[in-house]
Amino acid sequence: MIGVRRFGRAVGVMDRSKEEKPATYGTSLVRRTGCALFAPVDGGTRHLYNLTVPIHICPVCLKKFSVKPAHAARGWGKFCSIPCRSTGQLRGHVYACHECGREIYRRPADVRKSASNRYFCCVACHCAWENAHVRCGTNAPNWVAGHSAYRQLLRRHGTPEICNRCGLADVRVLVVHHRDRNRKNNTIENLEWLCQNCHCLEHWGKT
Repeated sequence: MIGVRRFGRAVGVMDRSKEEKPATYGTSLVRRTGCALFAPVDGGTRHLYNLTVPIHICPVCLKKFSVKPAHAARGWGKFCSIPCRSTGQLRGHVYACHECGREIYRRPADVRKSASNRYFCCVACHCAWENAHVRCGTNAPNWVAGHSAYRQLLRRHGTPEICNRCGLADVRVLVVHHRDRNRKNNTIENLEWLCQNCHCLEHWGKT
């Protein structure tokens, strides 16, 4: 209730509460109910729009949600939220790490580029598997035919450091002998420990 003054005098009272207020509506009501929309026209007269909001089901989380008809006509509104949309757009598969067994996701492009069809969760697992199965022995990048590594080969194999001829166990005088006289043939079966005296007799004959 407010008073209306004209030329400094109060000439009447106007009741604001009786004024016609414009009707309002929101999309939240439509989303909750899925009903038709009402809009005020012609001085407050309400007319019905034949507009219903379709209800979709999210293919990721199976949650029901409403979609605007214009968006549904364009093929939008397939997912209820951005995280569900990101999950639904994934086209790859989940694989187990070939080294530790941890589950990892790989894109179709990663699968096509893989030459061994083995997948690893990190560089450490990849290097651990590669060092044990690929970059070892004759496949190692620093392999030089074992010309100078036959002593380490015998030690790694666990062959006792004892002369196979006289039985001397002094490591200061032990050397590695190639049985077929081929220094490039560094298999374990072709190597044996000999002392320098027996090694000299083996190559130059007995005196």
